[in-house]
Order: sequence, then structure tokens, then C-alpha cells
Amino acid sequence: MKIKIKGQLLDVNAVWMEGFTLKAINQKLLPFKFEILETQSFLEVTRWIKELNVRGAPTIGATGAYGYVLAAVEAKNYNREKQLQFLNEAYKRLLHTRPTAVDLKNALDYMHTMANISTHPEFLKEKAEFFVNKILEQGKQLVAHGSTLIHENAKILTHCNTGPLALVDYGSALGVIIYSFVHKKTPLFVWVDETRPVLQGARLTTWELTQHNIPFSLITDNMAGFLMNQRKVDLIIVGADRVTQNGDIANKIGTYSLAILAHYHNIPFYVAFPWSTIDLSLKNGNSIPIEERSAQEVLTVRGIPVENQKEKESKKETETVNYYYITAPNTPATNFAFDVTPHELITGYITPAGVFSDINNVMRSYKDAMKELSWKESV
Repeated sequence: MKIKIKGQLLDVNAVWMEGFTLKAINQKLLPFKFEILETQSFLEVTRWIKELNVRGAPTIGATGAYGYVLAAVEAKNYNREKQLQFLNEAYKRLLHTRPTAVDLKNALDYMHTMANISTHPEFLKEKAEFFVNKILEQGKQLVAHGSTLIHENAKILTHCNTGPLALVDYGSALGVIIYSFVHKKTPLFVWVDETRPVLQGARLTTWELTQHNIPFSLITDNMAGFLMNQRKVDLIIVGADRVTQNGDIANKIGTYSLAILAHYHNIPFYVAFPWSTIDLSLKNGNSIPIEERSAQEVLTVRGIPVENQKEKESKKETETVNYYYITAPNTPATNFAFDVTPHELITGYITPAGVFSDINNVMRSYKDAMKELSWKESV
């Protein structure tokens, strides 16, 4: 992705590996501060994922694959039996960081299978790069297909963050919007759900749209229904963290509510995802594990004081990002991070093979694609 930081143009992915050092954009600090994280420890990678320094299902999968490589580096001086034991433990620790997004499991299953061939770090790094490059290819394909849905002056609503930050590069749902505006020169407007409680829409989607000068307006999550009622929304595009056999999807909490509202108002509701987000082991969404996160995310927000923002703009200084309570610290709170949208509420699926209204066509295309992708044949 090409981004401008303090007037300097950078071309980086959301996560990448240089030598045996893993680097990633720290999404937790955006949009207030741009920071690149670095580590050579797979345990540090587990912290990155748990604490949302890296996020977005495909980016999490890529990070997990690279984290597995770092574990192989740490175990390189062990005998093969101990190496495999160490990698098995690394697999479990990385897998348990985020339970809902299946991309992580698909990535780790592939890496774990490759370790049965060789535990040499260089070999595993090559395989991790192969896996990530396939995700990038799929992202490029799906945004091009999805752009066919965007007509001139379309008013599009999106939820959470599904741009290049979430898919290593290119993006999924937001990637479709960016591709349509930047490459196809299609005039459009975006309504951005803030996406409580971690505000991925308010922090990350707005940041990515600003990078491309795409017109948008940030809205509170509970404003979406009113905008639909006022005919200010032409279509909705969201991402997914897991897609089951029958087409049910898990996505960021609030997606199900949007789908119901869209259905009531006869607004097309599309879901965009790469192949790594499909889970053929589950028949429907009832069995998708739903992550429940800390209540602290509901009780607090991250940001900077308004007066300090003004000082920052005048002095061109980097601001410290802090937590702020929005209620009494001991307030009981529930924090389910995802919900499940049934296939009946989904107009169509935007995939690397095209846009499909029938999930059976999605699955046929997926299986055809997997015949050409050794990362799935081997698991």
C-alpha cells in the first residue's frame, strides 16, 4: 500500500518480513501516530495479535505464518524431535490468540504441514511468503471483481476496517471501494461506521480513505438505519472473518444488525473475502466460535485530548495516545467482538473468482482454486 507519512511516500504492506525480523504497521496507534513494529520473537507476535497491534483476518493469518517462521528460528539448534515439539507449542499459542477469524488457522495449518517436510527456517520462510503472496493475489482479484458493483456517485456504507491494513495489501470490502475510486475513477461517497468499541472504522477506515482523498463521512453505528430510511445508502459492503459451507458469515459485531436493516430497506448487502476466510469444516454459522474480549474495551476509548491535538497541529509534534474511561471503571460490560450473519440476508459474495449470489457457486470456485494452491492441498 502507498501511504503518505509526514510528506514522505511509503510503499509497505500491513505486515512483512525482512531477513528473520518481522515488521508490521502498528494499527493500534493509528491515526494519531504511525509506527512500525519489529520483532524476532514468536511470543511477541502472539501479543501483537491479541492486543490488536495487527488485525484484520487475512493480515492476522499472514502474521501467524510469519510468527511460525520466527518460532522455527528460535528452535533451529534443537534436534528434530525437539524442534517439532517447539513448533507444535508455537502453533497452539499462535492459534489461540484470536478464535473467530479462520484465516489464522488456515495459515498455521499450512505452516505446520510444511514443517513435516523441513523445519529449516529458510524453507519455512519461503512457504510463509508463498502463502502471503497468494493472499495478495486474491485481494487484487477480488477488488477488481467487486468494483463492477459500484456505479457512479454510489453512496456506500461499510463497517469495521477491511482495507489494505486488514488484508496485508489491496483490502477486501474497503479495497473494492478504493480500487473503484482510484483505479477506475468512479466518483462515490462512503459512510463509515465508527465500529464500537475499538473504533476500527473511526480510526482505520477513515485513515485509509483519507490517504486516497476519497469522500466520506464518519457516522455512529446506530445512525445507519436512519440513513437507509432516508435513502442515503445505495449498497453495503463488509468483510468477513469466517465463511461457512452454507454461506453464513462471522464478521465484526454490528454486521448482523446492518444486514437486517439492509434487508428491510431493500438495500444490496455484499460480503468480500479471500479464499483463506472460508471454513469448510463448519456447515453453518451456529458453530462459529465468537470471541469475547475484555470489558475494558467497552469502558474506555483511546485517543488524545482535543487541546493537545491543536498543539500537535501547530507544533508538528507526535502525540501520546492514551486510554480514557467513558463510564465508571467498575461498570459491568459485555464485549462480544463478532456476530454471525445468516446467508439469507446476504445479496452476494465478492471473491477472487468473481461476484456470486449463490454460495454453491462460491464453494465450487473455491474448490477449483484450491486445486491450484498447494497451501490448501496439503492440509
